[in-house]
Amino acid sequence: MSLNERGINMEMPGVMGGFFRISEWIMRFAYANLVWLLFTLMGGVILGVFPATIALFTLTRKWLRGEPDTPVFSTFFITFKQEFIKGNLFALTFAAITYVLFIDFQYLAIVTGNLYMFLLFTFILVAILFIILFMYIFPVYVHFQLSFINYLKYALLIGITNLHLTIGTGVILALFYYVLMLIPGLIPFFAVSLPAYVTMWSANTAFKLLERKKEKILAKEETRLQAE
Repeated sequence: MSLNERGINMEMPGVMGGFFRISEWIMRFAYANLVWLLFTLMGGVILGVFPATIALFTLTRKWLRGEPDTPVFSTFFITFKQEFIKGNLFALTFAAITYVLFIDFQYLAIVTGNLYMFLLFTFILVAILFIILFMYIFPVYVHFQLSFINYLKYALLIGITNLHLTIGTGVILALFYYVLMLIPGLIPFFAVSLPAYVTMWSANTAFKLLERKKEKILAKEETRLQAE
């Protein structure tokens, strides 16, 4: 139940109105983070973390689309159940990639010379691409209806073609997790929900830019056809 449903006036003017809205959003993030933890534990952590994260991004997407009063628990319950199998297929894919990167990193310790420099450069490049992929896979998954492979392709493509958003989001997340290291008591309430919201906002901005580009291309094509 939202605060608005309990009869509290959402349109209080002035400073008190702003304070109330900030307080309500803090409560939303804290509650969503706790529910994410609950559903992650329900899946035995390993099998729960990806489906629970998909549910969290589904919720944050609704918030960004102007639906702040979306019921949190029922959204998690429905999405978690629907996406459990596919979510864990993504978990397995990312676990495999992480394992390969770990083996490659271990191999770097036993090579020298030019081969070391080449492999180091390759490792850093692949690691950066992996981080971009991981950053955008959840927003892309909850926003588009694609095949399994195309989710991976779209996530990587959108992240690379919007590097300003990707870098900006990465800096914000790095600063946020630095704050969490300083104040670990915030971790149970905001460690996942706030980063999910920031990442979803960034991805949503990238999606809008992509739509505008498509509209411009279609408009040019339509103008060309009319001219012919």
